[in-house]
Amino acid sequence: MAARRPARDGEGRRHRAAHRPPRPLHRRPHHGPLPPRRTGRRTSLTPKGPGDNLLLGEQATPSSTNGSFSPCGAVDGDSNGDHWSTTTGWNDGTKSAFPDTYAVALPTPTTLARTVTTTLDSTKYPAPKYGLRDFDVQAQVSGAWVTVASIRGNTAGSVTSTFPPVQASAVQIVALDSNDHAYSRLVELAAYSS
Repeated sequence: MAARRPARDGEGRRHRAAHRPPRPLHRRPHHGPLPPRRTGRRTSLTPKGPGDNLLLGEQATPSSTNGSFSPCGAVDGDSNGDHWSTTTGWNDGTKSAFPDTYAVALPTPTTLARTVTTTLDSTKYPAPKYGLRDFDVQAQVSGAWVTVASIRGNTAGSVTSTFPPVQASAVQIVALDSNDHAYSRLVELAAYSS
């Protein structure tokens, strides 16, 4: 059997057939234990118990996502800012256009009383220059978004917000500005019942 040659168009140029073999996926270098697979869909994790991060591996819905970042990159359990953009994190896709939102749905309504928002903070990208500066933490209560914490003028890499317990079906960060006034950047978002 003879090998197939690429077809030629009417002008004698070669072109590939409509069916092409799949291209290999580019894999980024990995540091440390493997995080849950980030596909934009829920991952199969073990049930969460008291004291566990209730957002870990749940479905995230950002207002936009920049380049190679995953929508679920800020709920993968990796809060190390040095891993941001290589194996973890989220960056919005609309430069200097605020507000940006990053919402995470919970599988069932759950009591929430504390969140930990980790913004970009590494040796290369320090929070006072690149981190989230002004943002609100909101919980979806009975179908409506309720602001449970407001942070203004932040220069820290990690912000813990404690509030009276609410029964919520989702949590979202509403990013109002970053310290460089360019992009919203999250490394990790976590929520706890106490």
